[in-house]
Amino acid sequence: MTCKFDPASIQCPPNAGNTASCLTAAQVAVVQKLYEGPRDAQGKLMYPGWQVPGSELNWVPWVVPVPGSGFTIDPTIALNTIRYLAYPGTDPQLGLADVPFTVAGFHQIMSATGGTFDATNPDLTAFRDAGGKLILWHGLADPAISPIGTIAYYQAVEDRMGGPAATQKFARLFLIPGMSHCAGGQGPNSFDVLTALITWVEQGTAPDSLLTTQTPTLANPVQSLPAYPYPLMATYNGTGDVNVASSYHAAPPPLPFNAHVSWLGTF
Repeated sequence: MTCKFDPASIQCPPNAGNTASCLTAAQVAVVQKLYEGPRDAQGKLMYPGWQVPGSELNWVPWVVPVPGSGFTIDPTIALNTIRYLAYPGTDPQLGLADVPFTVAGFHQIMSATGGTFDATNPDLTAFRDAGGKLILWHGLADPAISPIGTIAYYQAVEDRMGGPAATQKFARLFLIPGMSHCAGGQGPNSFDVLTALITWVEQGTAPDSLLTTQTPTLANPVQSLPAYPYPLMATYNGTGDVNVASSYHAAPPPLPFNAHVSWLGTF
C-alpha cells in the first residue's frame, strides 16, 4: 500500500518496433485508471478500493484478457450481477454500456439491492456482545476484490466499535503480501485461520500472527512469512534468511495508510 509506481516509467519510446517489454501509451493510461479505482466523470470514487501496485502479475484473467481467447472474468461477473441482481426483472441482454456510471446510477443500484447483498454495516455490537470472534484476511495482490475495500471496512469497524484496541479484542484483520484472489500469487498463501479462530473462541487466545507458507521455487524462493494483525506488518530483523518467517518481526508500517477512503457509499 506504500508502494508508489508510475507505469509511465516503462512506457515504450516513440516509434518502438517491439512493445513486448514495455507499455504503449494506451496501456499506461489503462494501468493508471486501474490504480485509481472506478470513478465517475467527475472523479468520484464509486467503490472504496483499487488495484494495488504489486498485483499486476495476477491481472490475467481477472482484468486483463487471456492471450489468444480474450476471456476476462470480471466483466462476466459484472454482467450477471447487473442483469440478475442489480436490476432484477429488466432486459437480460442489458450490457455494461447500459449502466450509468454516475452518482445517480450508483444510488439507484444501492437503493434497489444494496441492503440485500452488501456487507457494509460496521456496527458489530450484537456479534461482539454474543461472544463472537472475527478474523478477516485478504491477499494484498488480489486483483478480483480490492484489499483496500476490506481495509476501509475494518477501519469503519474500529471507528464504530471504540478504536483499534477495543476492536482487536474480538476482530482482527490479516493482510497476506503477494497473495492473489483466495489463493495463488507470488507470496506464501497457505495458512490455517480455522485453528486460530477455534483457539480464540474456545481458549480466549487471540491470534498475534498467522504463519503463511508455500513450496519455494526458483522464481519465488520465499518459503514462509508471518502475517500480523493490521496495521502491523512483517519487518526484516536485519539478519537471517529473508525467505523464512523466523527472520521477521511485527512492526508498524513506515508510512501509515489512511483507510478513511472517500467514496460515494458509506459504511
